[in-house]
Amino acid sequence: MALTIKTKTKVKAKSHTALIVDRIVELKKIIDAVSPASKEFAKLTGELRAQAMEQNPKETVVFEGSDYNVVFSEASTVRKLGDMKEVKKALGNEIFFEVAKVTLGDIDKYLTPNEVIPLVTVESGPRKIDIVEK
Repeated sequence: MALTIKTKTKVKAKSHTALIVDRIVELKKIIDAVSPASKEFAKLTGELRAQAMEQNPKETVVFEGSDYNVVFSEASTVRKLGDMKEVKKALGNEIFFEVAKVTLGDIDKYLTPNEVIPLVTVESGPRKIDIVEK
């Protein structure tokens, strides 16, 4: 009587974390491959946008290609605040200070590092991510 022994090969399933890492690496490779095209796209559309901005802002601007057209819509309306002192006067101190925004860059620009310390809290922020081959 012949005896046959079968062995089972165990395949270790990848952990959820390992699957996420592998997918991140795949996506990073795709993003890196697209990056040069994305930069060229931004540069070329920027050139056309600059030409479009020279035209009447109330008209659509069309640039014709061999098979396709690039179309820029009418220019949107942009509103900006004028004299902040007049804005403060119109709103009054209470409302003005409730809605006014001061950036960290503004504080750093006008105050010394020692003056900034009591005004700004420092916390840990998000971590940078890097992909490193094993």
